[in-house]
Amino acid sequence: MLTGKVHFYGTYKRKAIIQLQNTEDLADQIAILFEHPEIRERMGSLAKAVVDERSGAIVQYLDILGRLLPK
Repeated sequence: MLTGKVHFYGTYKRKAIIQLQNTEDLADQIAILFEHPEIRERMGSLAKAVVDERSGAIVQYLDILGRLLPK
């Protein structure tokens, strides 16, 4: 099974990415993803959902900064 620290993003806790602790884990995790297309597809869908949810975030941040900065 996939190991490593998993980050949670968005409103719901979703396992969209894996943060590895060291380079030795990388080959193992890649092999698991190649062997299990269902895991790859689920993680891909979750990652896309996170990106879609954050669409426009930069514009929102710039708007907030614009209001906070002195004119």
